[in-house]
Amino acid sequence: MGISRMLVALAALLAFVAGGAHALDDPTRPPVRAARVAAMPDRPPEPLLILESVIRSPNGNAAIISGKLVPVGGRIGAARLLRVTEDSAVLQIDGSEKRLALYPAAQKRFGTRTR
Repeated sequence: MGISRMLVALAALLAFVAGGAHALDDPTRPPVRAARVAAMPDRPPEPLLILESVIRSPNGNAAIISGKLVPVGGRIGAARLLRVTEDSAVLQIDGSEKRLALYPAAQKRFGTRTR
C-alpha cells in the first residue's frame, strides 16, 4: 500500500506541475498587443517631412523638404506645398494644413537695443 500511495501522490504532483505550466508566461515571448499590431493590414509608412531650406525668389518660391526640391504647388509624397515663408513651409496633407518650421524650437523675441 505504501508504494501505491506514493505512485498516486507522484501522479497528482506531476498533474499539478504540468497543469501549472500553462499559467506561466514565457518572458521571451512578445506582448500580445505587439502581435495585434503586427497583424494589422500593411499601410505605406508616412514619410518623415523635414524642412531643410526655403528658397524665395522673384521666379518662384520653393522648399527643400527631406532632401527634395519642391516648388510651390509641387508634391512630396501625399503632401502638396502651399506656400513658403522666410522660416517655414505650409503643406496640405489629406485636406489639412501642416506647417514645417526651419527651426522648430526657436522663438522670435523682440527686445530693445542697448548702447
